[in-house]
Amino acid sequence: KLKKPFITTGFPFMHFAVVAIVGAVVIYAYFNKKHGRNYTFGYVVLKHNTSVDVKLNYDIRSNTKPQTVQLRNTMNAGEGDTVKVRVEKGTFSIRGSRPVEIIGVEWTY
Repeated sequence: KLKKPFITTGFPFMHFAVVAIVGAVVIYAYFNKKHGRNYTFGYVVLKHNTSVDVKLNYDIRSNTKPQTVQLRNTMNAGEGDTVKVRVEKGTFSIRGSRPVEIIGVEWTY
């Protein structure tokens, strides 16, 4: 006696593709949770009245691209100081994270 297949679509092995895609998303979420962070470090290039220009390098953990951004100087950072910058990540961070604000000034000796 011949049994009819359970899946009768044009792509009968679709469940393999679905399992692979779900697995990739789960692995991405796991590594992002374990190794990712919502801040990066940069250094102050130029100080204005209420803002500073911060130079950021590429950071794989926070997924920031190399750029110079102008941020409000809430921590009274001076030129040459290393600052900690909070970043906002988008969905899957395809275009990189966006720097938002300075959350600390790092002391270097």
